[in-house]
Amino acid sequence: MRDFKTSYYRFVQNNPNMKKPVILLALFVLSLTACKKSDSGGSSSAKATTLETGKWRITASSSVVEYGAPIGNQTVDLFNTFQSCQRDNLFIFNTDMTTTTDEGATKCNAGDPQQTISGTWALLNGDTQLTVVASGTTITADILSFDNNGMQIRYVTYYGGYKATTTTTYVHQN
Repeated sequence: MRDFKTSYYRFVQNNPNMKKPVILLALFVLSLTACKKSDSGGSSSAKATTLETGKWRITASSSVVEYGAPIGNQTVDLFNTFQSCQRDNLFIFNTDMTTTTDEGATKCNAGDPQQTISGTWALLNGDTQLTVVASGTTITADILSFDNNGMQIRYVTYYGGYKATTTTTYVHQN
């Protein structure tokens, strides 16, 4: 089992597509800081207002990959696959429904801009789901917990035909 996890970590580290859903979700969460109207067309919701204020940073992310027999389910700590320069990245949910990624205090590449507009976001289904669209990929996550201090989301993706359920935790920074 250890060899499998080591191989999977290497695969995630060398395959940028494995990190994209986590990064996209992070961007999505930050974009919730925009002046978002609720599904019913009413005024901005409390969640949207909270998302639109401050910045959001990933503090944990893990994925349960369902490989089936004989391997079974494997849990992978995706946060541990991030480079240290990625762990301080901040995500901002703008009021125009776009998301911004901020490189944080440490950039992976000194030539990269400090901030980039990276996608769009929306709250769905009575503010119980967050959708982020970036780089041609759409991810819709269930919001498991949410308050002024942070949030936790869960979403499902498929890699090579295998189902991966990812749970990601963000801290809210004013």
